This record gives sequence, C-alpha cells and structure tokens, in this order.
Amino acid sequence: MKQMGEEAEFRGLQERVIGSVMRGDWRIVQVTPTGGGKSLTFMLAAYCTPDGVTIVIAPLVALEDDMEQRCVRMGIDGQVWRAGECSEGRHWYS
Repeated sequence: MKQMGEEAEFRGLQERVIGSVMRGDWRIVQVTPTGGGKSLTFMLAAYCTPDGVTIVIAPLVALEDDMEQRCVRMGIDGQVWRAGECSEGRHWYS
C-alpha cells in the first residue's frame, strides 16, 4: 500500500474519521487495530481542535511512547496517563 502521492490509499476507518473531522463532528469514536491508521486520524483531530480533547487508548507502553514522541514533534500537547499515575509535563492523553 502506498502512503504518499497520487496512489496513496486510506487504511481502515481513516477516510470516515477524517471526513467527520472535516465536517466538525467532534464526538468521534474509532476502534482500530495496530496498523489501521489511528495515528493520522487522532493527530489530525487533536491538531484541528486545539481547545478540545482527543483520547487515545494504546495497549502497549511502547506504542504510548511512540505516539507521545510523534505528537511532540507535531506540536500537539499531551499527557501520558498510566494506571495509578499521571506523569508531569505535557498534556498527552493515552
């Protein structure tokens, strides 16, 4: 599957979720398996609604760390929440 250029294709629910974001439908629930394209859709929603909240549930700590780093690079504030703790600093929700 090509991810960039004219031959690029949406994965899983990406097209529906992106359409909802573009229409301003802000109550979106997306359940997608690993590799299903969640990152693009949640980062777009978080970027387009700076005063709103985007919650992402990741099943693995490694995925949380990867998503946090990607959001930091994109300028999306966030906070990682783990069972029984809340790290200080940025407002990244996991």
